[in-house]
Amino acid sequence: MAVAGYFADSEGYFAVPVQNRSAVPDTFWVGRRNYLVLGSDFGERSGELRDFGPEVHAVLGPLPYRDKSDILHVLIETESSFAFQSLTSNPRTKPLDGPHLAAGNQSYFSRLAYPSVLDDEPVALQIEAGVDRILLPLAFSETTGSRNEGTLLVYVEGVTSSPDIFSDDTSRVFRGSLYWHSGVRLFNLQATLQFRSRYDIIVYQIGKALFAGSATTGVLHRWDCI
Repeated sequence: MAVAGYFADSEGYFAVPVQNRSAVPDTFWVGRRNYLVLGSDFGERSGELRDFGPEVHAVLGPLPYRDKSDILHVLIETESSFAFQSLTSNPRTKPLDGPHLAAGNQSYFSRLAYPSVLDDEPVALQIEAGVDRILLPLAFSETTGSRNEGTLLVYVEGVTSSPDIFSDDTSRVFRGSLYWHSGVRLFNLQATLQFRSRYDIIVYQIGKALFAGSATTGVLHRWDCI
């Protein structure tokens, strides 16, 4: 298939592909400087490589954010700020005041959880996130309406920006406490993880049992009723 666009320096790889929820879904592979989209145009499959723009790069690792209209947004970083940029032919950019991270239809910054990328009424969580601390979403469950029913979070200390926990630097070891966020409630799961990057964290589900652990230590925690 011929792919329109030009190839910018993506620094070696694309992230795991994601899709929208249309009947014939579009598929997106996000790289650091650009992304590849495979879609459908009047029944014909099409491909295009789109650049994020000069002096802009994606923060690889966090999953793209899905808003109420099923539009995917990727976390980007410029010289002056973080932002969400839509993966559309005419991209929309939402500047952010810090290293937001997303899970499903929600994003997190400091102690605030935003139900939508355009929502100005966030939920305040009772935890002291902020300077050098971050709430990193690991996994989420959805209701039938595709809204977040609950999100597994790790509260990490010693983080100054989002890329810190998605880097290949293995010399640092982070320590984080696990929480379950549902609505306005935040439950301490009484478990801690040690990890060198987000990619060391293992999360999976068997039946109604949730497992979370770290490849750094090999320790897994289990909860039967999340």
